[in-house]
Amino acid sequence: NQTVVEIMLGYDSIAEVWDALEEQSLLQDSLRESTKIMGALKDEYEKAKFNSLEKRGELGNLRKELSGEENVLVSTIDQKDSLLSQTKNKESNYQKILEEKKAAREAFEKQMREYESKLQFILDPKTIPAAGSGVLTWPFKAGYKPPITQLFGDTEFSRSGAYNGYGHNGMDFGVSIGTPITAALAGTVVDVNYSVAANCQYGMWVLVRHGNGLTTLYAHLSSISVSKGQAVLTGQLLGHSGNTGYATGPHLHFTVYASDAVQFKQYTCRSGPTVTVPIAAYNAYLNPMDYL
Repeated sequence: NQTVVEIMLGYDSIAEVWDALEEQSLLQDSLRESTKIMGALKDEYEKAKFNSLEKRGELGNLRKELSGEENVLVSTIDQKDSLLSQTKNKESNYQKILEEKKAAREAFEKQMREYESKLQFILDPKTIPAAGSGVLTWPFKAGYKPPITQLFGDTEFSRSGAYNGYGHNGMDFGVSIGTPITAALAGTVVDVNYSVAANCQYGMWVLVRHGNGLTTLYAHLSSISVSKGQAVLTGQLLGHSGNTGYATGPHLHFTVYASDAVQFKQYTCRSGPTVTVPIAAYNAYLNPMDYL
């Protein structure tokens, strides 16, 4: 689970933190409703003694989703008191911690871009699908399309120097903490990062390799529901959104790579721990909107 500061530092002021905590009540309502649905499904299953794999799969998936939501809810218990303790409810203290997080993001981006600039990769268009809507699904429950808070490439935020002179290597969706995140296409989980190092890299993430030459990254999660090597279906739950790592706001960072270019590198965080992160040559980062 995230520390209180990791969860709450996605906001520009303490006042916004309190507003965000109020939104958690919506997640609690959703959890209660899901619990009722699971109970009804279980009763139906037991009464009919129906051995359908589909029905059992439905129950299993719902249990995983509920487990993830419960983990997110547990991490929000007593957050107001804890945040008050760490900041003494002073805006200046809050802003200081926020600046430390931003500095960590800049250090990570600089080191990764320096390394990636040395990678050589020739992208063969035949190894990836042609651009077109619907190649990938939106990484959320069917029908849900949250606002896009940052597009791929040359964005206003990237021009501010946030990525040390480079463009944004994915796209960001503005979703509240605890939003279910799903696989954009069937594939295999290449790797996951369950640990949360303070103010470091992508935080909790899931990387999925697909059969069409694309690989997708789902970053800054608050919980993970899959494991390395696991096969996943399109729309299957991967975890829940958050703002782990260097994220300065709760959102989903979604990256699309040309699979053949993806590598892994060890990165030492400013906070001390060494973590593994996925990287690729610049030209192997693809615009997600070309495929959604």
